[in-house]
Amino acid sequence: MYFPSMNAGLIDTHAHLDRFLKNGEISGVLSAARGAGVEKIITQSASFDDWAKYRDLAASEQNVYWAVGLHPEDITEYSSLQLEALGSFFAEDGRARPVAIGEIGLDFFRRSSWTEDAAKVISRQTEIFERQLYFAKQFGCPVVVHARSANRECLDALRRVGMDFSKVVFHCFSGNLSELDELVSGGGRASFTGIITYKSASEMRGCMLAQGLDRVMFETDCPYLSPEPLRGSVNTPANLRLTVEYAAREVFKIPFGELAEISSANAEEFFGI
Repeated sequence: MYFPSMNAGLIDTHAHLDRFLKNGEISGVLSAARGAGVEKIITQSASFDDWAKYRDLAASEQNVYWAVGLHPEDITEYSSLQLEALGSFFAEDGRARPVAIGEIGLDFFRRSSWTEDAAKVISRQTEIFERQLYFAKQFGCPVVVHARSANRECLDALRRVGMDFSKVVFHCFSGNLSELDELVSGGGRASFTGIITYKSASEMRGCMLAQGLDRVMFETDCPYLSPEPLRGSVNTPANLRLTVEYAAREVFKIPFGELAEISSANAEEFFGI
């Protein structure tokens, strides 16, 4: 019989800490996270500018890990050149070594406002995404996928590259049940943010319940997507507790401590931390 520890620490599997580093707030943010029971944080890269900062932060802070990658909306004319440096970070020792490649993927949400030819933007995003997937295959590490208005296209890219789906998480999952089933049946998983606490997020809550406890992971995606009742404010890793408490009480209907332990064990196994 399973007896969870009521003191299980939480893991924020997806945070962006650059804002707090820039503003000199990182010590306070990490302290508040620990006070809320968040024992580990994985800070996810968006741009090339994050890489060295996050490596150094992970090397110096016991509860911080990091992922290296280029977000689709941060792709520039220099991205192909920047990717030539990505592999060097996997030569780092200990905690300075990335635990994943992320966040990477495709984002077609603002397609109607693109000033460039859509085909060119899609081609460029897809090329950079697939190059990073090949890095993940080379180094045997997980990938954190950003799929905004592009779930189908991301799934197709993963298959073209021959990615092991057991090493794939779609962060802040926003797809439908059919897309979730395709992801999970292939061996992948979805992680969930404070959006699950929003009244309008019934489909997302349904997806989280359908995926089940054996793969569920939680994230803040801070400084964005604060959970209720803090929606609209700057999000921090400490707020992960509100999201997990809500999921335990309203979705899975199990004790908070049990969900904390299960989701953290899932995260530790997936990211190898």
